[in-house]
Amino acid sequence: MGIRVGIALQMLFMCLILILSANEAIDELSNLYYPLFRGVFLLSFFGVEFALMLFAWKRTGIDYGSIFDVSPHKTNYHAVVRAASTLMSLNFVCFVAYWLTLT
Repeated sequence: MGIRVGIALQMLFMCLILILSANEAIDELSNLYYPLFRGVFLLSFFGVEFALMLFAWKRTGIDYGSIFDVSPHKTNYHAVVRAASTLMSLNFVCFVAYWLTLT
């Protein structure tokens, strides 16, 4: 999980650099697709938040398996973080590819 967090921080830093180095022509062209990238980022962010809730519930002894009617052995916070970070990585690669096509 440490490697995935490090990669996510690096991707965030690179996105900020790309956004801050924008010019006006890119701003006009990119207004259509920014909501798409933000939406996918929010899905992955909510996945990480859900994994944190699962971790806290497991740590405090709350039976989240019966609350959500899922198997706690198959649904754990590691799997949720793995899925969310994979989605975040795909979103970042698509964002960078889109940004490079605009420039």
